Amino acid sequence: MQLIVVLAACVVQTFPQKPAVLELDNWVPRLAGTMHDGGGNIDLESNVKVHNEEATPFVSFSLIPINDITLSVAVYDFSTSSTGSFSGNRTFGSMTLENGDTYDATIGITSVGWEAAWDTVKPYEKSDSTSLTFAPIVGLQWYGVENRLENVTDDQAVTHDNGWISLHGGLRVGFDLQTQDFTTAIESISVESQFMAGLLFGDDGGTVWSVQTVVAFHVSPIVSGHIGYRLQELIAEDGAYKFDAGLQGLYFGGELRF
Repeated sequence: MQLIVVLAACVVQTFPQKPAVLELDNWVPRLAGTMHDGGGNIDLESNVKVHNEEATPFVSFSLIPINDITLSVAVYDFSTSSTGSFSGNRTFGSMTLENGDTYDATIGITSVGWEAAWDTVKPYEKSDSTSLTFAPIVGLQWYGVENRLENVTDDQAVTHDNGWISLHGGLRVGFDLQTQDFTTAIESISVESQFMAGLLFGDDGGTVWSVQTVVAFHVSPIVSGHIGYRLQELIAEDGAYKFDAGLQGLYFGGELRF
């Protein structure tokens, strides 16, 4: 009988009560960086102006099969465009752009990623909701980058449609603070930061890195809201074409645990 009780306790401690998490975010990033196709860098903020903030849905689903292990899938689809007067003189592929030419630019970045995290180091843990954890992370992520630049004045256009897959790793640091002694409106507050870096494969490859910080307010064991900042940078190449740019901006949303 005692053995059955011990085994039951182990099962309760190993398998979480709410093993699935659905996260829905509204990310508002802007695009910044350069692109190059054989004729000098084209700055996305000065030569062309495609750095407007764009509302971008970000969806993540996480599964916690056992305590301390989290498996996640995340998807986002970003797109921005602009029309204006080109600043400077550049060649982009087979196209020439001169100062004052009217341009039309469209850039889209779609991503699907998978990650696994292990909360292996816990230097401070007072309770289930008051703890400091360090978690190594590994993951795979696909990036689809569509880039079209047109010289409307001369009726010329160059389009690049590429896909790269990243193999990356990093570290996540999380701190959970129980707040029931201070307020009944919020059960706990968590602060989480993570840094990732890796290599891109496909075409001529490249590198990728990202930084993310978020503050979450847990109003119940099931529902929470959060606000954060996400930065993601790509340096990706395909022959003479190089896309050295990234997305950065605030996001806010909520989580549902079930």
